[in-house]
Amino acid sequence: MIANTTPTPDSGKFTIRYNILFAGFVILAALLIIVFIVDKATHQDIKLTDYISMASLGSVTIGLIYTAISFQYTYKADMEKSVKDEDRYRQALESAKAHEKLTKIKFTYDICSTWYKSDMALNVQIARKFMQPFKDKLHDSNKLEDFINTLDTSDNDRKAFVAVLNYFESISLLIKDEIIDEDTAKKSFKTVFSAYYTNLKIYIKRIQEIDHGVNHRVYCNFVEIAEKWQKS
Repeated sequence: MIANTTPTPDSGKFTIRYNILFAGFVILAALLIIVFIVDKATHQDIKLTDYISMASLGSVTIGLIYTAISFQYTYKADMEKSVKDEDRYRQALESAKAHEKLTKIKFTYDICSTWYKSDMALNVQIARKFMQPFKDKLHDSNKLEDFINTLDTSDNDRKAFVAVLNYFESISLLIKDEIIDEDTAKKSFKTVFSAYYTNLKIYIKRIQEIDHGVNHRVYCNFVEIAEKWQKS
């Protein structure tokens, strides 16, 4: 006994047609007729109450079968709806993530572009000019002391130099907090970060050790990101 089912256009659930009930009662009626014929042929003298009992039992059986089939197809419809809902949720989540990724990348480019704007570009130019005589020489303690002293006596150079390092530290912190996209920032700054860190890591370590380690967190995010990118 197979139920005919049709999906509803809105929910996707299955509606069991009542053909199964009609077929069940037709079969029940046929069985009762057969029993009646056999009864008359064999003189069994089956009572009316017996026929009523058989009809009631048959009706209950048909109802139970119909209910069981209804549950089966309702469960199937609910499972299919659950799968569709899960797929829609996954697609919406992926779409939201893709949109968030694009927004983060655009914001990252906007942040990175400040490196080339007039004020920052001027600071970079001054800092590079100041650092040039000390390039690859800060491992020498005398040169390191000379670098620190020269930096302390020149307000203009010191402001530009500190502005550049603070900029690197800010970019690194934004990366660590996942506010900007690291891969995008890496494309823009990997070479610059590596060059500055290679030349200044001894200086940074020195100022981190000043006052018995009070400043040990100075430029720590820049150091972490620069070292990470140099290894990749």
